[in-house]
Amino acid sequence: MRARLVALIALLVCAALLTGCKSVTWFVNTLGSMGDMAGAGIDSLSHRKAADEPYLIDVVGPVAVDVELFNGNLFIDVNPELTEGVVTVTRRAIHGYGRKAEADASLDNINYTIEIVPGELGQVVQIRATTTDPEPHYQRIDMTIELPEVDGLRARTSNGDVIARNIQGAVDILTYDGEVRVMTDRPMRRPVTIINNCGAINYRVRGESTGRFDCQCVRGKVIHHVEFGEMIIHPGTDHDTLLASFNEGVNPITLRAADGDIRIAVVEEPTHVGTFIFFD
Repeated sequence: MRARLVALIALLVCAALLTGCKSVTWFVNTLGSMGDMAGAGIDSLSHRKAADEPYLIDVVGPVAVDVELFNGNLFIDVNPELTEGVVTVTRRAIHGYGRKAEADASLDNINYTIEIVPGELGQVVQIRATTTDPEPHYQRIDMTIELPEVDGLRARTSNGDVIARNIQGAVDILTYDGEVRVMTDRPMRRPVTIINNCGAINYRVRGESTGRFDCQCVRGKVIHHVEFGEMIIHPGTDHDTLLASFNEGVNPITLRAADGDIRIAVVEEPTHVGTFIFFD
C-alpha cells in the first residue's frame, strides 16, 4: 500500500512539473487531500477521541487564565465580540493499532475542572486536567479557550502546543514537546517567561511593546525580526543567545528553548501567520 502511494505521488510530481504552475497548484491540493484521507484512516484505527459539549463561562471584564494540562494542546483566542467565554475540550487516546477498545475505555479516566476564582486584579479562569489512567503517556486533552479579553496567562502542559492570540498582561508558559506561539496586537509591557523543553518559541508583538530580552537556545538559534520600535543588542548575544532591550523596557522577557528555535518578531500584524513561520 505504501509503495503504491509513493509511486502515485511521484507520478503526480512529474505531471505537475511538466505542465506548469496551475498543475503544481492542483498537485499541492490533491496531495493535501490524499494526506487528509490517509490521516483519517490512521486516526480511525489507532486514535480515539471524545469531544465534550462546549463549556460557557460568565466573565466580567478582563480575566486572567491559569491552565494546567497533563498532556495536550492549549489554544487561547481573544475575541472582543464575545459576551461570554467558551471552553471547548477534546479528550484523546493514542494507544495505537490493535488497542481500540482500551483506548476508548481510557477516555473516561481523563478529568478536568473549570472554575472562576478571584485573582489579584480580578477574575481568573482556572482549569485543571488530570488522568487516573495507568498509561497517561497515551492520552491527551486538547483545549480551546475563547474569551472577550485576557489579561495574564499561566499555562502548563506537555506533548502539546501552546498558542495564545491577542492576549496581554504577564505571561508564564512551560511546556514540553510542542510549539509555543504568543502572537498579539495588544501592547506587551509586563513580564514574560516562556520555557519550551523540546520545541520552538514564536513571540510576535507590535511596536508599542517593551521588554528586556534574555533568550537562550540549546540545539537551536535565536532569530529576531524588528520592523518597529528600537531594539538595542547587548554584549553576550550570539546565534543561540539574545540579550537586548526593546523600547527602553525593563519588563523581563525570558525565553528558553531546547531542540527548537526562538523567533522574535515586532511587526504591524503579529497574528497574521500561517501554519509555518519562517524568517532569517
